[in-house]
Amino acid sequence: MSAIILAGGSNLNIKPLSPHESKFKPLVRFGNKCLLDLQLDWLGKNGFDDITIATTEEVLNSYIPNSKVGYNELIEEEDSPLGTAGAVKAALNQTDPDYEYVYALNANSLVFYSVKPMMDLADPCSILLGKPRSPWGEVELSGETVSTFDEKPLTNRYVSLGHYAFHKSLIKTFPEVGSLERDVLPLLATTGLVKGYRYNSDVYHFNSYEEYLTVKERLEINKKR
Repeated sequence: MSAIILAGGSNLNIKPLSPHESKFKPLVRFGNKCLLDLQLDWLGKNGFDDITIATTEEVLNSYIPNSKVGYNELIEEEDSPLGTAGAVKAALNQTDPDYEYVYALNANSLVFYSVKPMMDLADPCSILLGKPRSPWGEVELSGETVSTFDEKPLTNRYVSLGHYAFHKSLIKTFPEVGSLERDVLPLLATTGLVKGYRYNSDVYHFNSYEEYLTVKERLEINKKR
């Protein structure tokens, strides 16, 4: 099966506290492996043998692989980024022509599940949905009085987790430069072509250094269980 890891961008909102830590989200470390290693390992365990990493030369030059799963490379120009939709379309030419579908994922989160049910939904498109924890404490008000306070609860609505499955014929219609999340999926959703697969386990997602530390701690706790 074919997969594309979307690992572009400098991700400067991840600010390392020591020279041993990376400022790039795909390269932040969890134990002896970085996020890209863990995503490659997970894809390999799910039967993906045709993987392309779409990223910048700066990220790729900083990446020291610690995964036995092989991959192809698509280098994006830093001064003219393709966006997630453009990167998937550009990487399509590097995928194995014998496979009809592509699994695409952003390099800013970790999930652990069997992808087959979601791939089966992709006719022609499916997205992974989950209920992550809110980054804020939620309250209920009775007039001006706070009656309940719930620190970082699970959200009530499903959100996209940045994992997608597409038929290759659909990818060919994507813009050369553009975003899956802003340009492609909102339009596709109006046509009824997008299926959602509900993921009801832990979501390890981060967009800041503080969130990265939280994810790292949660992974260490779950590993000990």
